Amino acid sequence: VMGVWRNCVHVSIVSPLMRDMDQNGVPLGLATTAFKHFERSFQSHLRGRWFSYAFFMPSSDLMTQLSQFAEEGKVCIPMRPQKFIMHSSAAQI
Repeated sequence: VMGVWRNCVHVSIVSPLMRDMDQNGVPLGLATTAFKHFERSFQSHLRGRWFSYAFFMPSSDLMTQLSQFAEEGKVCIPMRPQKFIMHSSAAQI
């Protein structure tokens, strides 16, 4: 019996690249992001998973197509309520 989520693909659109570069500067930020990526990929690989970051550019044509797929029931969009916590630095703005 396969384990839970074995042989799955996890693609994150939230990359630490910009945050790490803002925090540590360009060279160290790039190195930190690369280290995090390889560490997560290796740990995922040990569990039979695949992990990667993805970068997307918005496209109105593709958004229209996704809307049509959702209306036709070809794509299920799970809705999870989330609680967002404002950081103290954002509250000062």
